Amino acid sequence: MPMHTKIRSHKTAILLASLGLGLGALALRSTSEEPAADEAEGAATGPRSRRLLTGHEPEALGPCAFSVGTRMAYDVETRTRTRIDMGPVMQNVEVDMPGMAAKATAIDQEGSRRWHVDLEAIARATDGSAVLAAHIEAQPLRVANHAVPPSPALADTFVVQLDPQCSIRELGWRTDGDLAAARDQQALLVGLGWLAPHEDEPSYTGSLLDPVGRYHAAFTVRGARVEGRAVDYRESFGRATGGLAPTLEVLASAIEIEPREGEWFASLSNARTLSLTMQGLEIGQVESSVSARSVAPGAWQPEVALDDGGWSWGLLLGAPTPRDPAKDHASSALAGVSVEDAVSHYLALVHEGRGTAQTVAYLTEWLQANEAGAGELVALLRAGAFEGEPSGTAGLFLALGKANTPGAAAALVGIIEGPGDAMEHKISAAHALSKIEAPTEAMIDAVVAVAEGSEVHPIDRGSLAMTLGAFAHHKAERAPELAAKAREQI
Repeated sequence: MPMHTKIRSHKTAILLASLGLGLGALALRSTSEEPAADEAEGAATGPRSRRLLTGHEPEALGPCAFSVGTRMAYDVETRTRTRIDMGPVMQNVEVDMPGMAAKATAIDQEGSRRWHVDLEAIARATDGSAVLAAHIEAQPLRVANHAVPPSPALADTFVVQLDPQCSIRELGWRTDGDLAAARDQQALLVGLGWLAPHEDEPSYTGSLLDPVGRYHAAFTVRGARVEGRAVDYRESFGRATGGLAPTLEVLASAIEIEPREGEWFASLSNARTLSLTMQGLEIGQVESSVSARSVAPGAWQPEVALDDGGWSWGLLLGAPTPRDPAKDHASSALAGVSVEDAVSHYLALVHEGRGTAQTVAYLTEWLQANEAGAGELVALLRAGAFEGEPSGTAGLFLALGKANTPGAAAALVGIIEGPGDAMEHKISAAHALSKIEAPTEAMIDAVVAVAEGSEVHPIDRGSLAMTLGAFAHHKAERAPELAAKAREQI
């Protein structure tokens, strides 16, 4: 059945980001009148610190249990074609936003990218899995007649752990690095994972990763080569803030690998066609392929210290792309609007009885478009501009959390640590921190420091403990170590 939703304040958009090309896996973002309190946070796991590695020889080696110092390199080409038509789903959506009804709902786009990756084994775990340092050099992404140069941070060194049977177990990135580039690195590299056979195993199955999700694959040994196919997807990295997600069906698939001793593989090709369905209606297809061949390693030499405390591990695919405040400032019509005008319009929306989908969305966009806005907004809060406005105050804190800018995060911590701020505001600020995409240990420490104050009423201390519980719940997958610390503090 078509969905019937009235969209008042947010655009309905299709975000296409697959195979490192910016074109594939579907994530429909449709903000309805009252968004869920806990929005889908993608399929990200991590960041977390590295488990203990050892140089000891495992009892059973696999073909990808590489010795430290093993080097290899690959030239790769990735292609995709995305055809999406949201018309069947959107035909009964009522849009209450000037110009929005005329937005195109159909996409037919092709893209390709050539890139090179150097790899060097730098550690091995007790089970034989190898940790490789990786370095990517990419040519521009080609979409239609456009060439989009890669981010300079795409060339930053990152790490990947390979299962002894050659599948990707997890990836690591510098905690203080460029998260958008790290996600692009992962989207490219996961397409090279495969599953090698055990001895005397002519046919076998297993689970693998690609930029679209986790899928079940079947393989057969054909002489010196391995052939396989994707069977079905167990998890899609496509997410919808309203709970909607596409269903993926494998229409066609062909995987072929030429193994080579001492390397990840000699050559690999992996192509498939996926059908995307939403609410029982087919909305399009994604055709993708990756081909890679072994080449001589380049001059790159990794300098990686896995135990320096600066690495996070997990999967960034499916996580929201970190926001670029500069781009928001350039594109938003709210850039340059004064804090007084913004608050006046925001409170007018609240008084009109508009839902949070419109009121909080307006203030969030204003915060994203005005980097100094968070500090100015908090200054007005402290000056009493929101007295007698309980709904407006609650929405203010929610907007600070959802804005996800450095200024907003700093403003929230400033309220928690501020000696003159009301305890109810400190508790609201602590709750809002659970919305921050890149939480820090300092945020937890700030909440704990207030909760442990001798002058804090037991009820307020319990409320602060509840905010730590909310933090731990929201960050259990994306920041498990921070979530664990929050639970420990509780």
